[in-house]
Amino acid sequence: MADPISILGATASVVSIIDILVKSISTIHSLRAQWKDADLALLSLTSQLAALRTALAKIKEWMESAMGDLDYQLVMDLDGSIQCCSILASTINRELGKLVTTFTGQLAMSSKARFVFQSTEMTQLQNMIDRQTSVLTLLLTACNTNTLAEQHRIVSKSSARNSVKRVQADTASLIVHTDSASIFSSSTVNTSKLSVIFDFDSELFASKPYRGAIWKNMKLSIRSRKRREANTAGHSGAFSTILPLYSISTTDETIDTLFLDKQGPVKISLLGIRASSKSTFLKQLQHISGEQSWEKNPAEWRAIINEHLLWVFGNLLDVLVETSVDFWENERLLAFDPRGLLLRGVTESLPPGFPGLFRKLLTHTSVQDAIQTTDTSDFENLDYFVLHLDRLCGATSLLLYEDIIRVHFRTSGISESNLKITSQEYRIFDVGGSRPERTKWIHVFHDGSTILFFVPMSCYDQVLYEDRTTNEMQESLVLYDSVWKHRLLEQSRKILCFTKMDLFAKKISAGASILQHFPDYEGAPGDISAVQAFFTKKFVDLHTPDQMHYLDVTNMNDVRDVISKVFNCEVPYPQASATETDGI
Repeated sequence: MADPISILGATASVVSIIDILVKSISTIHSLRAQWKDADLALLSLTSQLAALRTALAKIKEWMESAMGDLDYQLVMDLDGSIQCCSILASTINRELGKLVTTFTGQLAMSSKARFVFQSTEMTQLQNMIDRQTSVLTLLLTACNTNTLAEQHRIVSKSSARNSVKRVQADTASLIVHTDSASIFSSSTVNTSKLSVIFDFDSELFASKPYRGAIWKNMKLSIRSRKRREANTAGHSGAFSTILPLYSISTTDETIDTLFLDKQGPVKISLLGIRASSKSTFLKQLQHISGEQSWEKNPAEWRAIINEHLLWVFGNLLDVLVETSVDFWENERLLAFDPRGLLLRGVTESLPPGFPGLFRKLLTHTSVQDAIQTTDTSDFENLDYFVLHLDRLCGATSLLLYEDIIRVHFRTSGISESNLKITSQEYRIFDVGGSRPERTKWIHVFHDGSTILFFVPMSCYDQVLYEDRTTNEMQESLVLYDSVWKHRLLEQSRKILCFTKMDLFAKKISAGASILQHFPDYEGAPGDISAVQAFFTKKFVDLHTPDQMHYLDVTNMNDVRDVISKVFNCEVPYPQASATETDGI
């Protein structure tokens, strides 16, 4: 008999799906209020999600009650249906998250157009919701029967089998569209296909023989390690290449023997929410090691910077449009189409008049207010790029290292870098930090690796890009707790890095409110040290990290200091390159 709890997973997985659906329904209610033209379509979607949520709630109640024997096919069907529900809920939540609002709180014109022109895709999702609800109701009926024979009769009907097959097809379709990069690839490309998933995976991994084999191998590893320790006792310089299964201390000796294993590169995983400075930290490490990829591909980096500037221009232009400015007075400005250039991939260079248009856009009071009161990280380096607009838009523009460090680009999937600093090799994994990207994090969870968890200290008054109802600092706390508790990271060193300390200090000094977002703060609103200590305590109260650092990742000395203390080694200052002197 299959173990139903092992196959279905913990009740928490169903609860997480319900939470996602509740957030989606809340988002839809907000959208209906903002755009009356979509009222009927959004109302239909709301009712469908509510029905799916109700079906999942019933499944949760059944899972929490005492369960007897279950038909094997019923268990497998439930497992597949819940898996599809999870992917479907995340897909809907992600699509709704793409409908952005303007500074005034209304739907941006581009989001309205997105909802209209993607009606076919939304209809397909709604059909999937109906099929999921129908199959869950059918399976719940089978679960509530008294005998295995009755369960088998219900799930074996040809109509039931056809419904389940359609759900399986929906699952495959959703994975193809959402998993734009294979979980086994070192980098993400949009042409990547379906990750390797076999029909028998859930049955195999949950089976008692499989768990027994894993446990047997663990015991053999422990015995083998103990024999090696006995054989090498008393020999100077000897160390074990097998990481222990018990807790370890973070002494210098432990670092040398366990994490700076001379027989292989040190594994480092950079984790944190979106825009927490992970990729910037990696760029600094590449610079230290002498692996300046931007010097080899200057055209590619110039396009990335141009895309960033066009994207920022488009967001600010939305603000201007929503304020109903005089069209004729700003005809040339409003006629410029930055998103059209992005869609057509015209990013090799910027139009000659772009600097003037950008500066004219910044003269409007509504745009200035949007920059000052934004609750996202979109405009953090705007001052720097406005200052250098003429150089960046010139026909013979030169890129500087500072340009590369300051530009923000979204990491998708998993990026792997192999670097050598002094005599030690490092294998570094940089991952996407947005919610949809975190499903791939488990593939960089190596027991015995070093986890650098990044928290932008300046994000206390900002909301997630993908969920504008969630505070970024609160999200970081939840994510921090989840990573620290993960069973695959029990033997990993965990380093907590508070980043963007320079922006945090400016924000507090400028009077940005903390009480509005964290009413439990009792210190002085303008006391930088007190606010810093307040947030530090929140993280340390959850889990005490092996080390903790405060840094500005755009500062090379801060990055060098972190690496030297984490790995107890000397980190050389990088030699000046063409990027920093003459440009590229």
